[in-house]
Amino acid sequence: MKLTLLFVIACIANTFAQLSPQALDSLQQVKYIKAKYVLLASQNISLAPSRLYTLKGEKYYGEYVTKYDHRGSALEFYSGGSEGYIPHKRYSTYGKDLPFEADMYEYHIKIDKKHGTIIDNGETHRNFHFIKGEKKIKVPTNSQGRFIIYEYL
Repeated sequence: MKLTLLFVIACIANTFAQLSPQALDSLQQVKYIKAKYVLLASQNISLAPSRLYTLKGEKYYGEYVTKYDHRGSALEFYSGGSEGYIPHKRYSTYGKDLPFEADMYEYHIKIDKKHGTIIDNGETHRNFHFIKGEKKIKVPTNSQGRFIIYEYL
């Protein structure tokens, strides 16, 4: 029983230690996430120039982009193609862009200001930092060599 209690306390302390007070304060000022960019950490890739994303003067290639409304529901999804992004829109225009695929209607993002987390399609991000001078949040590179940039209002 004591061991379990100590483990729970250690987990809670670790969670709060990962987020600095500045990050918690900054998250309080975020109204909503307006876009999510999944970018490739490697810069030695040759893809369409329209898939480039500039972050602090460095250029990265985007794998996909999701744009959200103020409630966190996906409005647009851009998947990476060989010649640029392929647009999918919740409210598509025939011949101009593609309609959402079935699973795209489920894409949702939420900010949990109380716990200092970003909940993205059921995946909880605790380890992130704000990019100074820009309204962007960066989630570190994962094991597949991708990282996430959230743009917010």
